[in-house]
Amino acid sequence: MKKVLKFLAFALVAAAVAGFSACNHRHRFVSVEERDPTCLTDGFRRMKCADCGEEKEETLYALGHEYSIYNVCTRCGYELEPTGKLAYLETEDGEAYNVALGSSTSKNIVIEAYHLGKPVVGILTEGFASLDTEEGTETPASLIESIEIPDGVVSIGDRAFYGCTSLTTLSLPRNSLKTIGDLAFRGCSALGSFNNVRGLESIGANAFARCESLTTLPDMPNLRKVGDFAFTECTKLTRAYLGGSLEALGKGAFYRCSLLQSAFLGRCASIGENTFGECGRLEEVVVPRELGKIDGAAFTDCTALKSIRYGGTMEEWKNLTKAADWFVTHLDPEEFVDYYVYCTDGTLDRNGVIAEPAGA
Repeated sequence: MKKVLKFLAFALVAAAVAGFSACNHRHRFVSVEERDPTCLTDGFRRMKCADCGEEKEETLYALGHEYSIYNVCTRCGYELEPTGKLAYLETEDGEAYNVALGSSTSKNIVIEAYHLGKPVVGILTEGFASLDTEEGTETPASLIESIEIPDGVVSIGDRAFYGCTSLTTLSLPRNSLKTIGDLAFRGCSALGSFNNVRGLESIGANAFARCESLTTLPDMPNLRKVGDFAFTECTKLTRAYLGGSLEALGKGAFYRCSLLQSAFLGRCASIGENTFGECGRLEEVVVPRELGKIDGAAFTDCTALKSIRYGGTMEEWKNLTKAADWFVTHLDPEEFVDYYVYCTDGTLDRNGVIAEPAGA
């Protein structure tokens, strides 16, 4: 019974990706319950079709703080307590500031939303980085334990927090943040999670590589691009839901995420080389109808794979451009991985033959 319910749940997800509905009429949803979001807490809206009774729920994302020039939220009254001795550098137009560590030795970093009456809009390239290559060397950056970046900050520069190995608590701007640069949090080995980021559109190459304590990713509903090897060697990551807006996923994005079990790829157009290479516990992947190609070694040694939930038809899956070695393993010749591809009009086995999955 559990297997049946599990199948139905993922079938519904795949149908949603493809734009299908279980009913053949246009729903007339009305709100039956609602909770408003606060600055830090998501709300929700629960709705029900007036005709057929089908229900759905949508997240109303946290609003984020809206700061005055005095660094006080105008909605809830929360007041920032900025860290001293940070370095604020004016932007080229002189209208705003970017920030770096400066001479601060604090383990708990709180960045101003406004500095001298002007907004803080960015984290400088290498602004808080610990770039010393000698293993075990302590620097002020390597000792940072928490970082609060206020709403208003739009970008985090390349290598901004590279090597902050003690960082455990990361508060990102919930609405204003658009881009996280290349290698921005690479090697932040103690970072276990970070908050939902509604505005985020782009994550750079290697941005969270070797964040070995990261267990799950937050909601990122507007995320469109993930760079090459963005989450490689996040060895405790178990779930990768990249939101319904995702369009581009770089090669090796989840390479060697050895505990990864499931992934949802939004509207991603391609799956690159080694995207899921050596993800030995990966069981389920949800991919959209928009998927155009799967490159070589994309699923190398994914020996636990059970299902690919595809938002198109069986014929579309067969015609999808797939490299000859898109799914390879180093198992003995007589062994194989018995996965299924669930399409909108039926199920295919690993050989592309119409099948009825065992236990379905």
